[in-house]
Order: sequence, then C-alpha cells, then structure tokens
Amino acid sequence: MASTRRRRSSSLTQYLADIEENPAAHHLLHLGASEAQTDDAPIEPVPSTPYPPQAARPRISRRNTPQEPPRKVVVELKRGPKWLHWLTTPADSFAVLATIFSLWAAWRTFLPSYRELNPFSAFLFVSYPVAWGHEGKETRFKKGPRDLLFLGFWIVVFSFVRSTIMQGPLKRLGRKLGVRRRRKLERFEEQGYAIFYFGLSSIAGLYVMTQQDSWFFQLEHLWLDYPNHWAMSRGVKTYYLTQFAYWLHESLVMIAGLEKPRDDFMELVLHHIVTAWLVGASYIVNLTQIGILIFFSMDLPDLMLSISKCINYVGLEKTGNVSFLIFMAAWSYFRHYQNIRILHSVWTEAFTLIPSYAQVMDPAKGFWVAPFMRYQIFLPIFLLQLLVAFWSYLILRVLYRMLTGSAASDVREEGETDTEATTGGNSVVEGSRSGSPMLGGGAGGGGGLSPALPIKDLRTRSRSGTMTSIHEGEDEPASQVDGAKNLAAEWEGPRTRTRSARKED
Repeated sequence: MASTRRRRSSSLTQYLADIEENPAAHHLLHLGASEAQTDDAPIEPVPSTPYPPQAARPRISRRNTPQEPPRKVVVELKRGPKWLHWLTTPADSFAVLATIFSLWAAWRTFLPSYRELNPFSAFLFVSYPVAWGHEGKETRFKKGPRDLLFLGFWIVVFSFVRSTIMQGPLKRLGRKLGVRRRRKLERFEEQGYAIFYFGLSSIAGLYVMTQQDSWFFQLEHLWLDYPNHWAMSRGVKTYYLTQFAYWLHESLVMIAGLEKPRDDFMELVLHHIVTAWLVGASYIVNLTQIGILIFFSMDLPDLMLSISKCINYVGLEKTGNVSFLIFMAAWSYFRHYQNIRILHSVWTEAFTLIPSYAQVMDPAKGFWVAPFMRYQIFLPIFLLQLLVAFWSYLILRVLYRMLTGSAASDVREEGETDTEATTGGNSVVEGSRSGSPMLGGGAGGGGGLSPALPIKDLRTRSRSGTMTSIHEGEDEPASQVDGAKNLAAEWEGPRTRTRSARKED
C-alpha cells in the first residue's frame, strides 16, 4: 500500500506540472472557457448540481462484526483400495466379528441337537480333532480346508484390535508422554501395537515350546519321531494359525499403505513373502515344531526393538541407548545364532534322524519329507537370514552413531521428524521445523514433490491455524501445521491474507 501511495503522489505532481506548462490542453476547458477567451479574461463559473446529502455510515465495531467459523485444512487420505477400508475402521471389522459370533450363538441356541454340525464353529475354534482326550491325554488336531475360515476370522480380529488401540489408547498415551509431531506420533502408535502383539506372542510361544520335545532349541527333536508331528495339540495349532493370520494381516496393511514406507520397504516386502512361504509350507508338511522355534526367535527381538523405538520417540535418550543394547543382544542371539543353528540342523541332521521309511512323498500317510525337500526347508530360512544380515548392518550403523554421541534412532526413518512428509497415496500435509511445507515420498519412502496430493485434494483451507485429517478427525496444534497453513494460503491467493499482513500494507 505504501508503494502505491508514493506512485499516486508522484503522478499527481507531474500532472499539475503539465497543467502549468500547457493550460490549454487541460480537460477543464469545457467547463465554460471559450476559444476566444484569453488568459486575462475572467472565467465564468458554471453552476454545478449539488450532490444529494448522504446518510452517515454507521460505525461497525469489530466486536459486533459477525465472524466466520474457523475453517479447517482437510487433507484427503487415500487408504488403498476400497475393499481394504475395513482395516482402518473398527466399526466395520467389529460388525463382521459380531455377525459371525451371533450366527454361531444362534445355531447353538436354536439347534442344540446339531451343535457338532455348527458351520460357524470353524471361524472361532480350531477344527479337525482326531482323538478326543481320554486317560489324561490331550486332544490332537490335524489340518484341513476349514482352517482357512479360522485364518480369515483372526485377520479381522487383528484389524479390529490394531485400529482400536492405535486410534484410542496409544494416541492418547503418546500425547501424554509428549509426542506431538504427527509423523512421530504415528510411529509411536505403530510400535505400541507391535509391543502389544509381540509381547503376547512371545509369552504364547514360550508356553507352546514347553509343550513339545524341542523345548528351547533342542534341535534334534525337530526330526525325531517325525511322522507323528502331524497330530498337533490345541495350543500348537491355535498358536500357529494365529501367527499365520497376523502375517497375512500385516501384508494387507502393507498393500493398503497404512504405514509410511521406510527406506527398507522392498526388503520388508520380501520378508513378508518369505515368512508366508515358510509358515504355509511348514504347516502343510507337518514341520510345525521348527516353525514355532523360528516364530519365537523372531518375536522376542521384535518386541525389544519396538520398546527401544518407543523410548526413543518419547525422548529418553539414555534409557533408549540401554534398551537398544539389550535389543542388540537379543537380536544377535536369536536371529543369528539360533537361526544359523537351525540351518545347520536342516542341512546335516534332518535326513539322518528322520526314519528312512518316512523320507518319501506320500501325503496320504503324512509323509512329506522326500530328499529334495531339504532345499525347500533350507531356502526360506536362509533367505530370512540374508534379510536379517541386511538389517544387522543398519543396526551396526545405529550403534556407531550411538558411540559417537548421537541418539540411537532408526536410520530407516531419517528426516521423518524434521520433514513431516507425505508418501504414496496416504497424503498428509505437515510442516517441517523450518516452517516450509514438505511434500515427499512414494512407495519407496523417498523425497520430492509427490503427485499423490494435487491441489484439488485440499477440500477446505484454514484461517484459524488448525488442520484436521479425515482419517483422524482431530485438530492438531497450529505449531504442527505451519507448513500446511503457508501452503494453503499460497494456493488460496489474496483472500487468505492474514490481518497482520493487511496491517503491514
């Protein structure tokens, strides 16, 4: 505004100077001066019509001015294909679970004579008992097609549990512990859920291991009495299928893009594929005992990792360093030492200890371990060990940083706290510490301007300093969304100029 006034003042001065130099060219001559008049002749005044009186404008106080309700910046989040939306909506997954349970209960209530034929029991309980318990012996179970129904039910259970505790208790706990930034809070929720699951699975795995001869990595019992391994106890079959359901659910989470990809996204995809291959194949060929040991060797280090990361997110650096060292010890012992022992046992002991009559491919009799199966058993465990070696390299990088005075933070998440980025289809506009909006990401978690968030996805823009995302529905403090405000104001144009900017003008 100041520069505009200076331009108008200089132009007016120039205009008056032109009148003094050449008065004949001035446009006021038509008001009454004739061509015969000279400069000495008086100019007759021309009567002008007076303007009608105007009513005084009422002064409007800012206090009495009706204010528009604050509008919020809403960023549309695209959470994968529509058929996977139930993964993030507790109400949808709960409706599925409640429907199955209600049908099961209705069958038992109204058809008591046919309880054993209840088709919905396969969703809730393991199927195919082969010998009812008697004389103190536990009932055993075999595998069959109805196990797929049990798997599907538990996938929905994990979806309900994950979305419920992440959107409720874990979010509140993170904010109470001082986790304010949106991306760090999301990571805290993810690792909190991992602590919840891996804590329970580690306890369950330890209990199941006590029920079998291969207790705590006595590897020779993985092969002794092999043909009889097809008869599983209730605990073993339930544990195995729920673990399988968990990894299938995690695969769906990855497909839907519910978690921001880290730098090791492709390695994580390969890990999920190999894990599903290992679990499914070991279940089919009756090698559940070796699968249980691998499950336990994976879950306990993952539990320690999630605890260490949550401590780091809260900001307890010294405690985080101690927990990281404990995690490194558990990781090295279980994921390297014990898994390498299992690989050695598969290659050298398996076909020595398994009876020769069982080393044939005869599924009808429960014989699956033909000589060529040595490679089928060895290969997925070996691939897991290669992935573990890659992650061990990243862990050593964290250890080096910690020894040189830095915090033990995850190198796969570099830049997430400084530049809150968007990735893939899950676009979230967030501000960096410098206040500039950062739009980045993609399937690989890299930086750059992401085409996944066009301007049209900003449904409303903010003048109040708050931002709400559709998937959360909660306001974030204005300090967390400075970048989003600046970006929205830039897109909105002059209409979104703040009062302070207008005062400066």
